Amino acid sequence: MEPTFLKGAVVSLRPLRKETDFAPCWRWINDPDIRQWLASYLPVTEREEEQFFSRERQGDFSLAITVNEEGARYIGNVGTHRMHRADRTAEL
Repeated sequence: MEPTFLKGAVVSLRPLRKETDFAPCWRWINDPDIRQWLASYLPVTEREEEQFFSRERQGDFSLAITVNEEGARYIGNVGTHRMHRADRTAEL
């Protein structure tokens, strides 16, 4: 059983998993309708997305958002960046 960081009535937050989350993440980051709302406005190569998943374990902290149903359907990500542990602040 995978760890769940936060479980709500409808959705939960869990760690990203490359084996199940990579393909949808890469597809979403390259969808112009989604990308227009992100800081990353250029298409992302598969290699760049691989680097994102590699960095996740070294720096920034991202979680997968899943729907609380059988199979916990993955519907997106949320992440913290520029964390300052001493000040207990981060950018969401």
